[in-house]
Amino acid sequence: MRATGHDRPGFLSGLTASLALRKVNILSVQVHATEEGAVDEFLVDAPDELTAEDLVLAAQRGRGRDPWVSRADARGLADEPTRVLAIAARVSADPDTSYNSFEAGEGDNANIPPARTAEAESTYGTTLDVPILGSYHYVFNFRDPRIGGDENLLFRQAISQAIDREAINEAVYDGSRTTSTGITPEGIPGWAPDVCDYCAYDAEAAQAAFEEWEAAGNSQDGPLPIQFNADAGHEPVVQIIVDNLAAIGIEAEADPRDSETYFTDLANGDCVMCRAGWFADYPTYDNFMFDLFDSSALDGNNFGFTNDAFDALVAEAKETVDADEQAALFQEAEGVLLNDEIGAVPINWYRGDYAYNQDRVANFPQTNFGLILWEQVALAA
Repeated sequence: MRATGHDRPGFLSGLTASLALRKVNILSVQVHATEEGAVDEFLVDAPDELTAEDLVLAAQRGRGRDPWVSRADARGLADEPTRVLAIAARVSADPDTSYNSFEAGEGDNANIPPARTAEAESTYGTTLDVPILGSYHYVFNFRDPRIGGDENLLFRQAISQAIDREAINEAVYDGSRTTSTGITPEGIPGWAPDVCDYCAYDAEAAQAAFEEWEAAGNSQDGPLPIQFNADAGHEPVVQIIVDNLAAIGIEAEADPRDSETYFTDLANGDCVMCRAGWFADYPTYDNFMFDLFDSSALDGNNFGFTNDAFDALVAEAKETVDADEQAALFQEAEGVLLNDEIGAVPINWYRGDYAYNQDRVANFPQTNFGLILWEQVALAA
């Protein structure tokens, strides 16, 4: 069985405890880490009287999302599935270490480190052609006086316009991602291009906005800290942002945090301008607006954005049946987020990020949700 959970302390234990209450014995577990969470795969021995629906319900009660269950038989576990499980590369907090192990033949797949995309594409099979329903972005904590409030709107505008997203995509990701023009990615029903008015690199406009902000009597009392989870590939992105801001006179500095506690730190209010991101739970506009930026999500997935007009538009969209009318409302809400309030800074949309040894693996499917369909992985003859 498989279920998705937040990559935070206690989430896996909650799931396993829920299974234990139904006398389900966990024989093995694999955790597939992503930037936004963890996908837990279990081989379990369940009592005969439990149905697949019972196991799904147990996973949901343990806070597992999108649980999937399939019966395994002893003969099958002894051959092909067991061999397929060996495809999984070493789990490592360091993407380069994992990829090096893959190249050394210690596994048949690995996540591609950001700076090695072109190398991987020329040497191995990859999933780089798969558009992922996910967003890589940074958010502002409106509760922090250094960045929040109407008085800092021009400051936030200057930051967004000063960032060279194309340079980030080329320098950090070898051009493998799609430079975003909004939070909601293409492929989500209701998506529209170019929702964001301030997401294009424009150093001259950024300089003018910053100078207007200063002329109104504002000033920085120190470098703007930019939080991110350390050792997960974000360091070069943040460095480019810091350099871009310095070019127009804004002082900023990297504020790396322990990846194990990063999202807990943000939920506790440590965000000023912090790295966020999202892989869709469901292919809906609502999943990117309500779940990430509605006031009811504060200190959960929302790290500091609050706006009554945004909340009202999202609530109306959720109650609207007509698809076109609903899309227009969600787009208007996203416009409030990115243009009227500038509460987030979109950077890019994800694409597939796995390399695999095509001499040993014939089929390695990655979905638009970023998951590998391990049950469909096929070994080469």
